[in-house]
Amino acid sequence: MSCNQCGGIKFQYRGQEKINLPTNKKFETKQLGTHIVIEMKNYNSNKLKSISTIESIMLDVAKECNLNIVTYHFHEFEPWGVSGVIILAESHFTIHTWPEYHYAALDLFICMNSISKLPL
Repeated sequence: MSCNQCGGIKFQYRGQEKINLPTNKKFETKQLGTHIVIEMKNYNSNKLKSISTIESIMLDVAKECNLNIVTYHFHEFEPWGVSGVIILAESHFTIHTWPEYHYAALDLFICMNSISKLPL
């Protein structure tokens, strides 16, 4: 897959996992949320080093998806790399970057029944 918003960068969509919660009825569950894991490979290492770039892109994505941001924090490691978390009313959105490997791992968990509600 590739992302038009990020300049056509290739990424691997690891899949969507539906998390089910048991109900009071025997053998019955209801969907609690959706877990999305994305691995970005061969990404521009300079962008992966920049805390301001990572923070800006992730906040823009959350806003574009109409997710409600509660708070967020990003940390830049020495000599490089960024980890960040956005706490959402719907759950969370995280990133960890390894610029030396041109790699980033993103994780989005949302308490919605389907990602079809997101403009992804």
